[in-house]
Amino acid sequence: MYTSGSTGRPKAVGIPHRGVVRLVQQSQVFQFSPQEVFLQLAPLSFDVSTLEIWGSLLHGGRLVLFPGGLPSPHTLAQLLQQEQITTLWLTAGFFHQMVEYQVSALLQIPQLTVGADVLSAVHVRKLFDAGFSGRLINGYGPTENTSLTTCYALSPGDPFPDQSIPIGGAIPYTQVYVLDPQMQLVPIGVSGELYIAGAGLARGYLNDVGLTAEKFVPNPFASQPGERLYQTGDRVRLRAEGQIEFLGRLDEQVKIRGFRVELAEVERALEEHPAVRQSAVLVREESAQEKHLVGYLVLRPEQTAGVSELRAFVQQRLPAYMLPSAFVVLDVLPLTPHGKLDRQALPAPSHQRPGLAREFVPPSTITEQVLAEIWSEVLDLEQIGIHDNFFELGGNSLNAIQILVLAQEKNLNPTLEQFFQHQTIYTLAQELIHSDRPLPLVAPKRVEDAFPLLKLQLEMLLSSEEHACNALISHHLQAHFDFRQMHKVLEHLLSRHPILRISFDFESFSEALQLINNTVQVLLQVEDLRHLDTLEQEKILSAWLDTEKARGFDQTQPPFIRFQIHLLTDEQMQLTLSFHCALIDRRSADILLAEFYQLYDSLLSNSASSLLPPPGIRIRDIVAMEQEALSSEQAKQYWLQRLQGSLPPQLQRWFQPRQDTHLAFACTRQIPLAQEVADDLERLALVTSVALETVLLTAHLWVISKINRSEYVITGLVTDISPEVVNGERALGPFSRALPYQQTLSGGSWVELIRETFETEQGLLSLQQYPLAQIQQDLGMQKLFEMAIYFAHPSLCCDKLKLENIAFLDKETIFQTNLAFQCCCIVDPTTSSADLTLEYNADSLNDAQVDEIVGYYIRSLTAMATEPFGNYNLEKY
Repeated sequence: MYTSGSTGRPKAVGIPHRGVVRLVQQSQVFQFSPQEVFLQLAPLSFDVSTLEIWGSLLHGGRLVLFPGGLPSPHTLAQLLQQEQITTLWLTAGFFHQMVEYQVSALLQIPQLTVGADVLSAVHVRKLFDAGFSGRLINGYGPTENTSLTTCYALSPGDPFPDQSIPIGGAIPYTQVYVLDPQMQLVPIGVSGELYIAGAGLARGYLNDVGLTAEKFVPNPFASQPGERLYQTGDRVRLRAEGQIEFLGRLDEQVKIRGFRVELAEVERALEEHPAVRQSAVLVREESAQEKHLVGYLVLRPEQTAGVSELRAFVQQRLPAYMLPSAFVVLDVLPLTPHGKLDRQALPAPSHQRPGLAREFVPPSTITEQVLAEIWSEVLDLEQIGIHDNFFELGGNSLNAIQILVLAQEKNLNPTLEQFFQHQTIYTLAQELIHSDRPLPLVAPKRVEDAFPLLKLQLEMLLSSEEHACNALISHHLQAHFDFRQMHKVLEHLLSRHPILRISFDFESFSEALQLINNTVQVLLQVEDLRHLDTLEQEKILSAWLDTEKARGFDQTQPPFIRFQIHLLTDEQMQLTLSFHCALIDRRSADILLAEFYQLYDSLLSNSASSLLPPPGIRIRDIVAMEQEALSSEQAKQYWLQRLQGSLPPQLQRWFQPRQDTHLAFACTRQIPLAQEVADDLERLALVTSVALETVLLTAHLWVISKINRSEYVITGLVTDISPEVVNGERALGPFSRALPYQQTLSGGSWVELIRETFETEQGLLSLQQYPLAQIQQDLGMQKLFEMAIYFAHPSLCCDKLKLENIAFLDKETIFQTNLAFQCCCIVDPTTSSADLTLEYNADSLNDAQVDEIVGYYIRSLTAMATEPFGNYNLEKY
């Protein structure tokens, strides 16, 4: 059989006979009998033909062959009536056309199966509203599992599904699993990739051993050795009622300006418009940096819809980053010979000005002409009127930043705030004419890119303390020192990661900008201590670290990292990385060091160093994501409503601190857990269908409640906002974000508290791009919390590297905190084990209270592990 080619070129798949037998024998989904009349509409090479042919002939039924040629709604309707078809299979695309043009022909089909693409809930509702009396089956299944894998049946009188039609549950002799990237089962309601096992599985791809090994993987849930899973590439989630919901292809879950976008969700929003009959959404990639959504529409007869109207309609239903930048109206959506949407045949949008509600008015002043030329260049449109709205033309926040930089080169000086307030050339030009701002300097040629700062960066860089937010990681290594090779590695890393070449300019432009310089000087200092004994070396290292901690960075001179080597013996050295957290956080520093060691180890071996894949995200993408979030009134109102009137509870201290909690270098204390407790916590996470992180967060909330003797808890939840893109885990940047997490512990069991925490956590994480500094500003508060929890994943940690010439003897991490304490949880996704550390400010907590806090963590986690259904009453523990 051949795949449909919806994910690329059709592939030949070896299907065993048992796959067909399990489909048409002992079926709990379809009715097979001598009275059934099947229509063979699918080509012989298409997998569903096995259901049509053998489902009829093996049970003595009648098989009607479609007379040939491409079917149309009219010819199919005639054949259904003429042959009295009782069982019919249609692609989703053809089904939608039948409902639109020949719905009456489907009303008397007792057994109607639809598949091969996403089924429109609007068209299903229209079918039943028209009087459909049969049984509609939404069938899902790749060719690699013989036609069908899951099915969802709907009959008149059944409750109609909300929003989308599920793909149901597994058919007999088939098993399905919803797994995360680590091949672990995901909780109910959480999206994951669908994997398939069972009797329908194909042998593999014809003459393609490599692809077979990639897609047919060992089954970790198998009861017999040698069983396999098929990795579908489809993103789904398991609903609470047990039905599987199809969310789209993983390769159709695109990234637009750093945000994850489901194309099917945008299509559903477009089809809610009364004038739109069908839609398709496609990502157009003009360059490696420029991706945007294009909406393709088929309108209902005698209906019209302009760009302004469509944009306003969709804007009420979706966030700004999901709005198509262009709309193309077609007479019909193109289909492949198998009846699926042919995305490759969708035309590129025109470079002409789109049909807006406003008439075209050309520029009439020099300022308007300059702005129009810039907009035309950035938006790739031949003609732009002075009253055309920037966003209706398809612009986005990333385009806005590009326009600002180009405008500054022309001695125009708009700020980002002005740009968002004045969204037409005319109003922006008027604002600039009447502005008292001085003209900016032109960006120097040494700069390859420029964009505004994040709120977090501004907060760090404008700190009154010169050395604020410095951090150090120091490794005692057993390795040979080669200055030339080490310098070569650092040059490569500075070239590979543009963020390491950033400097800041607070004066030359209308707003503070971070500038990516073309080149920067490598800062590698070496001090030879080999002539000293160990005691003297330790004294010098200790004194140097104290000096380095207090040493700041020049904000105008990149890089914001320094490497220092102290040679201890001919084969041992102390390597220290100093960095500023305004550009890279602790996770990024670990990744940078891991890459450094990988490359240096290859050079020491005289082997060709394998090229590292390019980082999957850039700092300008993170800036654009934050600008998008800051423009979201929904996000602002969410945080205002959730936190308005909240008074951050002060940590109950055992002594009067020397001053309020301030920025200081942190101390650390391990939180030891017995192995049996750790194992039980992992099982508890599985039982409650949550991640282990949620269980740990629950314990953290209880500890704060216990310390403060209060049911009301507010804490910081530090998350990693780096987008989930290919090689995104290798990107460097200030990706750590603290969210104000508020919850009331009103009583109940540990399991109930875990589930309450999960629900609260999910609500927060969807709005994690909205910066903490802005939340505090909106609320008129200086500080919302002084306790936090931080989850770190050892994705590229140095101690997990396999190196031939480098061994790690010791490690010290020195960083600053403005919190009283923070619980750092390093969760290993491969084993679900956790390593817990209390990071605290010694000026706020004394040793006795630190001991008590560590004890609270141990007691709460032990209680959860041993008595998960017991009451978590504060006085009990």
